[in-house]
Amino acid sequence: MTAGQASAARDSLVRRTRDMMTASSLFPGLLGAAATHSFGEKSWPNFCAWVQGSIILLEPVLMATRMMLAERVLLPLTFAIPLWQTFLLLWAVIICEKILRVILLLAAKWVLIGRYKEAKHDIYSLFYLRHWLVERIADGTIIGTATPPGTSVAHHFLRNLVLRALGADVALTSMIFTRVVAFDLVSVGHLATVNGLKHLTAVNYGEGKMVLKSISVGQGAFVGANAVLEPGCSVAAAAHVEALSMVPAGSKVSSRVSGVPAQVVNCDAGVANPRSIPLDADVRQFCRNAALIASTYWLMVVPQALMPFIIIMIFQLEAKLEYQADSEKELERFDSLPEGVLRFLPQLPLWSFAFTVLILALQLLLTVLICRLLPTVKPPCSYLLTSIRGQMVSLKMRWVNQASNLLRDASIVPVFMRMCGARFGRGVAIAEEVVLPDTLVVGNGCFIASRNILTSATVDQGHFRVPCVTNLGHLTC
Repeated sequence: MTAGQASAARDSLVRRTRDMMTASSLFPGLLGAAATHSFGEKSWPNFCAWVQGSIILLEPVLMATRMMLAERVLLPLTFAIPLWQTFLLLWAVIICEKILRVILLLAAKWVLIGRYKEAKHDIYSLFYLRHWLVERIADGTIIGTATPPGTSVAHHFLRNLVLRALGADVALTSMIFTRVVAFDLVSVGHLATVNGLKHLTAVNYGEGKMVLKSISVGQGAFVGANAVLEPGCSVAAAAHVEALSMVPAGSKVSSRVSGVPAQVVNCDAGVANPRSIPLDADVRQFCRNAALIASTYWLMVVPQALMPFIIIMIFQLEAKLEYQADSEKELERFDSLPEGVLRFLPQLPLWSFAFTVLILALQLLLTVLICRLLPTVKPPCSYLLTSIRGQMVSLKMRWVNQASNLLRDASIVPVFMRMCGARFGRGVAIAEEVVLPDTLVVGNGCFIASRNILTSATVDQGHFRVPCVTNLGHLTC
């Protein structure tokens, strides 16, 4: 057999194997015969389906394993130690879990992908599958979701550290409020701001292929809410992309642009103004302050440990147990619960329901207190994000938006917003929104659907800027 015949036979064997592993051969009723090769010669759709389906089905098993370990190991152990040690244990477990998730993501990315490079891949190819696995693992980490407006500087600083460890050229002082995809091909400069909800991604599926192209945002640039940056475009230093705009692939923004596709708004600003680029001294000062604030990030995990801690307190109160830190009798069978706790288990659903309602009420009350007790925001104003006043405004906005997401379109939302300091007219219907109550005025009979931004507040070049009051007239829809 000649070399050409051997190569042809090998290619024929690969094609027959792929045909046997396609969804159309196993499930002819679901896919037509033409679907076998529609994704490209290097695609393995059925293999991807089996792997993805197995992982999706495995996730509930992993969650059940986590719950079993908490019930069989962690919970009994809390009955053998003092309450203050129980709280520290829960706090440490939550922190360790977050760190382990990041370590798993780093290992998966560098082992499965290595470095992302500009290229074209078939959809459902092995590279596509590896990319899917990395993104699936990232879902449970600090970079897995978009960060809402008002998120603390500490969160952004640590998030940027993780992105840099994954290969992204992201400055520690940048403010990225959305998810980053294909890390090595994404570059964001110092004190640049990229708002959500659209992903900052270097991956595009528009050509029927998985296309990877680099994307960059320069130092001090601003990308508005729901703006789209297509892979292959670049935003120059100090440039401004207005909200809801779209920057096409291959284009470079060097001034203020708006629209779909983005067009220059101010013709006199043909290039970015060098005076608007942040100074190196400002960048260094912001980085030092952000690192100092980030050192307190672990204190933000305390509320997550509070919920299970209070449940354990209820268990111990009901069981009327005596606790001694040096008691070896309780540790002899640390994998079993006391009899008093077992008798209390039938009442647990009712207690959990009552406790959940109480926590929600306390969260809403605390939000109102934060908005009323902290200084009022009076536009126009601008605060450095790392300053005390900037942290206060961010805290107020974060808590209000969390409460808004909990209430959604409930009829009590206008009343709650009034309590937080917003001015609402009569007959207003409103759903979950991004708001800063001090600067919001809504007239009578307004209807406001979900996911709108009802504030002029923005984060730009390390400052929290509120240029004006947001005023909606009567009967606005």
